[in-house]
Amino acid sequence: RDQLIFVHQGKGKLISVMGSIEFSRGDYLYIPKGLIYRMDYRDSPVFLLMESKDGIHIPYRYLNRYGQIREGVPYYNRDIRTPILDDVIKEKGSEVWVDFDDRYVVEERDKNPFDLEGWDGYHYPFAISTADMMPIIGKIHQPPPVHESFTSRTFMVATFLPRKFDFHERAIPISYYHSNVDTDEFLFYSSGNFMSRKGIRSGSITLHVRGLVHGPQPGAVEESIGRDSTDETAVMIESYLPIKVTKEAEMVEDKDYMRSWYR
Repeated sequence: RDQLIFVHQGKGKLISVMGSIEFSRGDYLYIPKGLIYRMDYRDSPVFLLMESKDGIHIPYRYLNRYGQIREGVPYYNRDIRTPILDDVIKEKGSEVWVDFDDRYVVEERDKNPFDLEGWDGYHYPFAISTADMMPIIGKIHQPPPVHESFTSRTFMVATFLPRKFDFHERAIPISYYHSNVDTDEFLFYSSGNFMSRKGIRSGSITLHVRGLVHGPQPGAVEESIGRDSTDETAVMIESYLPIKVTKEAEMVEDKDYMRSWYR
């Protein structure tokens, strides 16, 4: 399956059969299906990991008919960091864990798979920093799909970036009340000030299932008027299939979150 990792905290190096990519806070790491890789950390990392058996792609509407990334979208070819063959591999044998239909098969090799001369083709990992992404802004509040970063058959990934607010003289710079008719909305708050609701801090997660009306907490709309920018960074996943909550997630749930609109 394809993997997409958002680096919330930490730094290190993604080492693969195609070379290495340095990563740090705020990076997206795209790892295609079938790639042998290893993570080397320089401090304790915190990741948001997304996976898809159907592939994860650059949104098709961001590409021209030749497959090149168009201008006027959140990132461009020059923002993509590809692997560099800069490591001298001295290790001989290796143990490879193979993802095999929700299980792992351990493979013992007498040679190191990272010991190579080069590679060719279009199936490779890459990194994009959110610091290099360009936010899309408008005269009035823009709907979430304009912030789309990656897409899959069953979900899309959007990135809310530090940006200037809407510039119409009567614009309300905060999100409006809405319900997602066909998608479950998962939001991971990474950094900055999240003015739409109180009680949110770096590392918080919210989940609003389809059909549930939600929006800014009382007073947030009034407080937003007159502000000209935000420094927030957040990752949104809109899933076209119902999101299932694990027992581990239930253990850290804020049971009072549903009451936060009238506190």
